[in-house]
Amino acid sequence: FPNTSGGVFMMNESRHLVESVAVWGNPESLRLFAPNECWALRRGKRHLVEDINTDLLCQHLTSSSVSLPVEYACIPMMAQGEAIGILHLSSTEKGQLLQSQKALAETVAEHIALALGNLKLREKLQIQNIRDPLTGLFNRRYLEESLAREIYCAERKQQSLGIIMLDVDHFKRFNDTFGHEAGD
Repeated sequence: FPNTSGGVFMMNESRHLVESVAVWGNPESLRLFAPNECWALRRGKRHLVEDINTDLLCQHLTSSSVSLPVEYACIPMMAQGEAIGILHLSSTEKGQLLQSQKALAETVAEHIALALGNLKLREKLQIQNIRDPLTGLFNRRYLEESLAREIYCAERKQQSLGIIMLDVDHFKRFNDTFGHEAGD
């Protein structure tokens, strides 16, 4: 986006703060702000300001100590039906945010949101794959992954590796009654 400043801002895990993860130029926005301080996040659709004297301004710009941009755009990044952040573009000169740039910004925001949403989903699936949903403890799959890694590390460093096993009395009866998935 030539002749513009901007940034990618992501919602944190608690969804109480929006934080910059990448910036370019000199964006006039705060680097950390509440989601309700951005009209794009409040409404779930892009917020364009072409005249700072008449248009509705986001608080993450008005509460910053730097000067206001002449025009700006906040485009929400949506993934799995919820906002995960915004793409923010601003300019200190009138007419720098062209219609083609606004359309490109929406496409870029959509692609970033999809990629980040996929990464979060993959991470969530990975955690579900190696942890017991009831207790949160690591399961047999985690043991298989980590044991192979630890054996390789011990061989490489020419060190020994110790394993402690616990045998629960009559656990076979539990597996026979409730199944191996319950036992795991």
